[in-house]
Amino acid sequence: MALGKDDQRHIMRIFFPHLYWEGESAAISTELRTHIYEKCLRQAAIKVNPSNQSRWPMTYATAMYLYRDDHRLFHFATIDFPPWLLRKPSARLLGLFQMHEELKDAFFVHKLRGMKGVTQHNPTDAEQRRTATEDIFHTFDTSKRKIGL
Repeated sequence: MALGKDDQRHIMRIFFPHLYWEGESAAISTELRTHIYEKCLRQAAIKVNPSNQSRWPMTYATAMYLYRDDHRLFHFATIDFPPWLLRKPSARLLGLFQMHEELKDAFFVHKLRGMKGVTQHNPTDAEQRRTATEDIFHTFDTSKRKIGL
């Protein structure tokens, strides 16, 4: 499930391993999406950043109504979190997921897209490579990272 984005093109997804069964649809039911939004995502976001409470629709159904145009196409709003708060909703959200059998053991995956040519460095210089990598990952806590290349 796509959960958010960072910078221009980096996408953050959340995976629910207990929802996957080989040979079955990976679609998440409306009932479960409602639970995820109302009982987990909205609660975690408001607890961590209460000043943005009015930006989070009260119910999932309301959010889906608000984000559709007259042709029933989605145009999702952006609700930004200040960088210094980003870790807090993530930890709280994972804790709320643990309370629901199907959502237990959820984990985040960050996909960085469009990174070609972002930094200019000498590939044979270890210090320049390190600095370039730090520049690319500047918004992430890389102390606990598992990077798939």
